[in-house]
Amino acid sequence: MGPPAKAEQQNKSKKKGLTERLVCYITHPRQLMKRKKTLSSLKRKRSRLVARLPDLERLLRGSLVERYKKCGKSGCHCVQDRGHGPAYYLSVTFGPGKTRSYYVSAKQKRRILKYLGNYQKLRELTEQIMSVNRELLEQGELEDDC
Repeated sequence: MGPPAKAEQQNKSKKKGLTERLVCYITHPRQLMKRKKTLSSLKRKRSRLVARLPDLERLLRGSLVERYKKCGKSGCHCVQDRGHGPAYYLSVTFGPGKTRSYYVSAKQKRRILKYLGNYQKLRELTEQIMSVNRELLEQGELEDDC
């Protein structure tokens, strides 16, 4: 490589370095704006999720079970059919081998289903809130209001 080619390569290197610095300088404020926008959008998203939380006094965890029983009488229709019922029970597991069933009248069934739905909604929303909080933590912006 002769002297003119070497000088041209050095000149390109200087331009390349200058361009990289300019690009970095130009994009840096945008990244900060994007980060701040992301922070504010994350906080707004979290607030919207919190506002959607169900009434915490109207929660039930468990499963609504529909049961039919056979009475044991030989001439009863339940011998050939599903049985007498339906009867509804809320089944709740408290630990390994510790399941309890609560009778639910037909009148209460609708309310129980609403309470069970509220519990599922609470679980889904709290998982989403925790996801947003993890994102805020990654950015070093988790508040200490406790």
